[in-house]
Amino acid sequence: MQSQQKRSPCVSTAISALLVQQPFFASLLLDLMEVVETKTLPDGSNLRVAATNGHILWINPEPFAKYTVAEQIGILAHEVMHVILQHSKRDYAYRLLGVGPDLKAYSHGRFAHAAD
Repeated sequence: MQSQQKRSPCVSTAISALLVQQPFFASLLLDLMEVVETKTLPDGSNLRVAATNGHILWINPEPFAKYTVAEQIGILAHEVMHVILQHSKRDYAYRLLGVGPDLKAYSHGRFAHAAD
């Protein structure tokens, strides 16, 4: 379910461009994710540009606006790919196991780096 917040112009433009240029990614973005503009993540950490938990796409509009529209489309598609590849679910499963796919001690940083 999409929230009814007002979007910043750069985010609206990027989503519109995604709809025109990459309708597959746009349909998944709009159907599967809530888009939330914020400077911080729910855990209180600073949001550099964009992140997702598989259900919510958080975008920090100030740094996002510094990218070209083509780069913004790439950022949106990148975050949608995290959902398609179920990175959040896999990360959660490895965290519960305490080890990663390499059987080394779980590290969220290492998982996030590999997922990107």
